[in-house]
Amino acid sequence: MAAADGSNALQLAPITREMLREYYAKYPCCGPTAEDKASLEAVTAAIGELKAAIAPEGGQAICDAVDGMAMKPPHKIDANLYGSRCQLEEIADLFKAPKSTSMEGILRGALAVVGGVNGVDVKTWSDDISSLIAACGAACTMIEQYQKDCVGEVETLLKTFLPQGFRASVVTYFRERSEQRYAAEQAQLLSSGGTIQAKFDLLWKQQLERRQSLVNIGNVTGTHKAFIKYIGGVPQCLLDFIKTVNDENGPMEEMRATYGPYQYELTTLINRTRQLCALLYGTVTIINKAKSLPKQTVTSLLTLVATKTPVALRTLQQVQQSLSNFYKLLVEILRHSPFFLTKADIDALTAKKGAPITVVVSTNQSVRVPVKTGDSVSWEFTTDKDIKFRVSTETTNGETVVVPLALVNSHEAPVKGSHDAAEDGSVHLFWDNSYSWFSSKNLTYRVSHTEKDKPAEGTPAEAQPTAEEAAAAASVVGEGGEISQEKMKEFADMIDAAPAPAPK
Repeated sequence: MAAADGSNALQLAPITREMLREYYAKYPCCGPTAEDKASLEAVTAAIGELKAAIAPEGGQAICDAVDGMAMKPPHKIDANLYGSRCQLEEIADLFKAPKSTSMEGILRGALAVVGGVNGVDVKTWSDDISSLIAACGAACTMIEQYQKDCVGEVETLLKTFLPQGFRASVVTYFRERSEQRYAAEQAQLLSSGGTIQAKFDLLWKQQLERRQSLVNIGNVTGTHKAFIKYIGGVPQCLLDFIKTVNDENGPMEEMRATYGPYQYELTTLINRTRQLCALLYGTVTIINKAKSLPKQTVTSLLTLVATKTPVALRTLQQVQQSLSNFYKLLVEILRHSPFFLTKADIDALTAKKGAPITVVVSTNQSVRVPVKTGDSVSWEFTTDKDIKFRVSTETTNGETVVVPLALVNSHEAPVKGSHDAAEDGSVHLFWDNSYSWFSSKNLTYRVSHTEKDKPAEGTPAEAQPTAEEAAAAASVVGEGGEISQEKMKEFADMIDAAPAPAPK
């Protein structure tokens, strides 16, 4: 583990997808369960029955609107979390007073028109609606608490690598500054009567801004980088990590591949329940025309409302239970997850032989090795079929292709190569099987990282600040060691205004 002042930061590297895959194997996913599947089947059947019943009675527009609510779960897990919270709040809003009071009146009036219906009781329905609203609230709170737990675990991770005292206050300043602005934006939206959807659109926009701020910090250069790295005490490996953690092929992608499918199932279950509840609401609006409808039709619609509302309630209660189990697992995984490797970890991982990695159809595999000027990276690999291969370097000056992407016959003979780093950055080895629609490839590789000789003692030469960096430090830290708030704000403004890096 690196020292708190970052003096050993050169010995650390961000976690790889390969090691995360091994780690996640210790925590098998807990779903979807048989109860989840049964709930989805019940909700889907109820949606079909209600649509078939109301469409002939002037409810086709309602059916079309409900069809438009169908949502394909987004790829990003946190996008699913915000989307699910939004839908749960919208379900609850459908039935909150005074709407629920009005619906009770409609049901009572319809029952009076038809002389009552066996098994249909407004009091029972009203109790179910109250329980349904409570279940929405509980599930929503559970998702929000999980998001807060994740933030807490990440903050704990950062504190592991950041020195305490005035340096730690750098990160605190950025976070508090942003969150105060976000809170003000949320309050302004709510005071202006913004919709639930608008509220969560704003929350998601703010989440993306948080991500971009991390990327901007990771991309800073010159005197501003001196501020972060030397005054802020942030190890370079942490800067590299926060830039790539949410990339399509970054560390989080392995979590999405392993646990995303269950999150997508739960998102779909919530979405279907929202559709069912919208149909229940629409059915009641049609029942409101009871005096102009045949009594048999009114009786049928009343029976559907009475029997399908409990389906929505049971499904939400199942969602609540599943979310509880799933998020407990994910928090436990995050709490113990390794996010950084030592050089020994990398060597142990890349030295493995005889256990090929399967590069499935239409996907890819990559290894990113952090290097310093003068380091050497060599590779050797074989496959059972041909595959495309590419090597590039990534530095503060951008990306440079070392070995262009090309099809190699690594199934006929081992492919070998090496690269000497001309500057600090990383060497990116990339195996591409996206062109293959039918054949997975078994890949066995070894990657070796040889560091340039280090000074015999003292701080590594490359960790010494330049004159420019030292001047930047002096401009931010006062005589008593305190951080200049004026300079802090100036730097924070620069970070917030930084454009997103050009896509590679």
